Amino acid sequence: ALLPLLQRQRASRWCWAAALSMALHAHGVAAAQEDLVRLWFGAAVNEGLAPGQLLQLAARRWTDAQGQ
Repeated sequence: ALLPLLQRQRASRWCWAAALSMALHAHGVAAAQEDLVRLWFGAAVNEGLAPGQLLQLAARRWTDAQGQ
């Protein structure tokens, strides 16, 4: 059932945001690419992340639709 989770990256340097958004959605956490970019950069800028930065962002506490 991965097909419904697939999404295109919404900006040329947002492969990290698309990948993290899909991973979070697979775990019940709704996180749009734009929201992830704003969370990290403070604005929806077309920027990439280094692997360590992506790990830091992914490792934070996320809340699913049930509040867990």
